[in-house]
Amino acid sequence: MVPSLMSSIAASAPAARCDHPARRPTVSVPNVAAISGGRTLSLDGIVRAAMGSLEDSQHVLRIDTDLSEPQLKLAVEVEPIAHALLNLLTNACRYSSALTRVRVRSMRQWADGAEHLVLTVCDRGQGMSRAHQQRAFDAYWQGPGDRAGPGRGLGLTVARELLEAQGGWLELRSALGIGTEVEMWLPLPISADRSA
Repeated sequence: MVPSLMSSIAASAPAARCDHPARRPTVSVPNVAAISGGRTLSLDGIVRAAMGSLEDSQHVLRIDTDLSEPQLKLAVEVEPIAHALLNLLTNACRYSSALTRVRVRSMRQWADGAEHLVLTVCDRGQGMSRAHQQRAFDAYWQGPGDRAGPGRGLGLTVARELLEAQGGWLELRSALGIGTEVEMWLPLPISADRSA
């Protein structure tokens, strides 16, 4: 069951929060323009855009979503958030078996005296040691593993920078042999508009 997986990860390793100066990489998530048609996207729309941009369309079949407020409209730049989520989904699919599910969920939480939207990507992949978690956000660093594939070691680095440019951050928890959970924290208010 996923809650016990998340509890195991949380108990095994404290969250690594990255607070580095943000730089704004140029990003492109093809499905954002196609889905949005130039209008503001809901949380569900951003998640669907990221999922639809995965290189291997078979990965989409492995992703379960549990969004607490799917129609919530985001008052942030949509494409960087979708790109950050795409990077997290790519890693989750790359470092877990094709037979396991990847879960995306959202909820509201308080931190640093303010309310945030927390979008979490959780996998039951190979996980990371504490030493590897310390390096996970280093540019061009890749952990060991035969499923690493064609990556360049920039996914988490770019995702972190994109979120920080929006006033957010990433938190990572992982345990070897159990899996990895990465949280995207975005400050609220997002928008008063919760309609579709």
